[in-house]
Amino acid sequence: MPFQPPAPTTRRAALLLPTLALAGAARPAWADDAERAIVTTGLQATARAAVWVKHDVPYSQSATFDGYRTDCSGYVSMAWGLARPGLNTRTLRRVGDFITKPELRRGDALLSPTTHVVLFDKWADAGRTSYWGYEESSSQGAVYRVIPYPYWPGYGQFKPFHKRGMSPTKTVLFEPLIQRSASRTVLSFLEGSVTKRSGDGCARS
Repeated sequence: MPFQPPAPTTRRAALLLPTLALAGAARPAWADDAERAIVTTGLQATARAAVWVKHDVPYSQSATFDGYRTDCSGYVSMAWGLARPGLNTRTLRRVGDFITKPELRRGDALLSPTTHVVLFDKWADAGRTSYWGYEESSSQGAVYRVIPYPYWPGYGQFKPFHKRGMSPTKTVLFEPLIQRSASRTVLSFLEGSVTKRSGDGCARS
């Protein structure tokens, strides 16, 4: 059965209305894309990714937001400042190289070429068993959440990936905030609570 992305909520549908309304109109050729941003650091990439989370951009393999396709690979393409409408999970390999886990830095990615891609921000625990990442989730849209390294099982073979030309950015280690209650010690993260812990592949992104 063909992949069917979730129907957008009313708020999300309103967000994409201008883009969808222009779908049949004349559009610029994005091949040259002289207006695209120059992204050279991981901090710039994650700042750009945060904008889609703020606007709750819904997942779609056909719609666009600011010229970029709103699936997982379009999202990472936007964060990296690649040409619109963005590469897919297979063609992203053209712009970078697979690296090792110790080499992961803010603005790198966890890439499964046949299924999904996530933008890496920072480690969520001292043992580096989970991390904060940005992704376009097929069930939740653009999200920033804690993800088990390298990703939830059953969604592909994920490996660390570095975009060429991205300057090394020191990765901020996890920032735990200890809150003591009468009965136990609770570990929470400064960035906020963790959203739903489940994976979302986008097989044909």
